[in-house]
Amino acid sequence: MLPPTASPVKDIIIIGATGSIGPALVHALASHSARFHVSIYTRSASKARGQFSDNVTIHVGDYSNTSLLEAFTGQDVVISTITTFSTPQQKQIIDVAVQAGVKRFLPSEFGIDTSDPTKAEYLPILPFKQGIVDYLKTKQDKLSWSAFITGGFLDWTLSKPGAFGYNIPSLTANIYDSGNTPHEVTNIKQIGRAVAVSLSTPALFSATTNQYIYINSFTITQNQLIAELENDLNSDGGDKKFTITHKDSKRQAKEAQEVLMESMKGEGDFVEAASGSYARGAVDLIECAVLADYGGMNHYSKREGGLWNERLGLPKEKLAETVRQALEGLGMLQGRRG
Repeated sequence: MLPPTASPVKDIIIIGATGSIGPALVHALASHSARFHVSIYTRSASKARGQFSDNVTIHVGDYSNTSLLEAFTGQDVVISTITTFSTPQQKQIIDVAVQAGVKRFLPSEFGIDTSDPTKAEYLPILPFKQGIVDYLKTKQDKLSWSAFITGGFLDWTLSKPGAFGYNIPSLTANIYDSGNTPHEVTNIKQIGRAVAVSLSTPALFSATTNQYIYINSFTITQNQLIAELENDLNSDGGDKKFTITHKDSKRQAKEAQEVLMESMKGEGDFVEAASGSYARGAVDLIECAVLADYGGMNHYSKREGGLWNERLGLPKEKLAETVRQALEGLGMLQGRRG
């Protein structure tokens, strides 16, 4: 539930709304229709209409300046959830947002902590995300910003067999190093709540102005997650066990970096390069950063300043409930009681 105070913004448009996190943001904001009017910007109206309720306005465009300006005119907030491989395109989107008089821009962060410029040596794609926030800083006299750091998407990962090395239906998982590395994960519904709350009152809108916002659902280890999955799968007295493939995070990261460096072409060709071997290398490296805290970018609950969960009034979630809901969604707890 949002605070009762009047919201400082009303009209919000989301770019990339049909991806992994976009629908959760649309739902969280559109469920408060008395507060927010939500729009999305997409290339395909038919795909979007099947995902969202009738109170969500759909703007169809080709990402030209003219099309974006038409969609952004009258909007208070632009939220970008476009893919990492399209990150540089946000500079154009930001310029149009400034031209349209938008008040706030949320860049497509929603992942590991990208705020430290020294971390680029670990993840060569980081400068592209860091460059967007740096660009926003040059515009912040006209357009404020908030960058949400969320770690991995736990509920989304569990629902997608094979994502981040977890395949629940086949009872297989990749475990990095000892499996005991603490790392941050956030359910996508929690991310939606956090974004909605940050825009809901003048005080929170001000507090989150030009800031990195750190949130999570849990700080967990891979071994804890596997134990919770097995506990729930065996609640009927069974003895299901995951088959574990152990991986060395430093070795995988080194190999992935070599692939990335070979295929990197520079910012102008970033989207073109983001396919084939480049994409595979990037995914492997991100997996190391999320699950094994490679480079120290995904254990931010221990950073100075800590999490924003309490300041935003986010609920304390339970890992057991998240796991159970994921297993039910996969149809793996059929016939169970309780």
